[in-house]
Amino acid sequence: MTLTEIPRDIPADGINKVDLQHNQITVIPAGIFPNPNTWVELNMDYNLLSSIEPQGFLGLARLNILSLSNNQLTEIKAGMFDHLISLQKFYPQNNMIGHIEVGALNIRPLLFLNLENNLLVNLTADMLDGLPALRGLHVQYNRLETLASDIFGTREALTLALSDPWAVNPEADNPWVCDERLCWMKEWERIERISHYKNYRYFYDDRKFSHPRCANHVDWETWECGQTKPSADITNTGRFCK
Repeated sequence: MTLTEIPRDIPADGINKVDLQHNQITVIPAGIFPNPNTWVELNMDYNLLSSIEPQGFLGLARLNILSLSNNQLTEIKAGMFDHLISLQKFYPQNNMIGHIEVGALNIRPLLFLNLENNLLVNLTADMLDGLPALRGLHVQYNRLETLASDIFGTREALTLALSDPWAVNPEADNPWVCDERLCWMKEWERIERISHYKNYRYFYDDRKFSHPRCANHVDWETWECGQTKPSADITNTGRFCK
């Protein structure tokens, strides 16, 4: 039977994983989950989620893994995830997220965040301030053109998936503009402060592959800073004038 709302009779004890995927649930209401409970994983992939109410995750203090992929979320708001004090892996990929409020990702134990295939046009340091333990970040298939060097704060290292190296349609991936704004990334690669997934589908895989695919016709592997035109020459489509 296809569910349209979250059942209120899910056992609080005796289970580790709750699987609610492939339903038609549209909202996570406040206080819907048993409080407290022993769950460590919640999967709500392939629903119609468009809203998460404040205190929607109340009671999930032990949760390690949360998967909300393939839903209809459009933003991440402050207060949504404040009760997930043990969360280590978060999968909100394949939604329509175009905005992350500052302070919304306040999940201090989080190690891995997958924001792949959303509608983000920028990702700034203050959006990730609440993730001091973050080690892996997927942002391919968004609308990102650049990243500032302060985005990683005081983290010593971070593994990134910035583009899909096997993309059938590269135009659907991020339109990275490889100019002076990304020079810091080349240097951090050299000193191994930053690395890229060899196979972005796996967490903590070998290094050096999923680097930015440059929309301005620059080869990232051979590009040296100073070889591109200033970013002022970028057209309003996010690509260099030909």
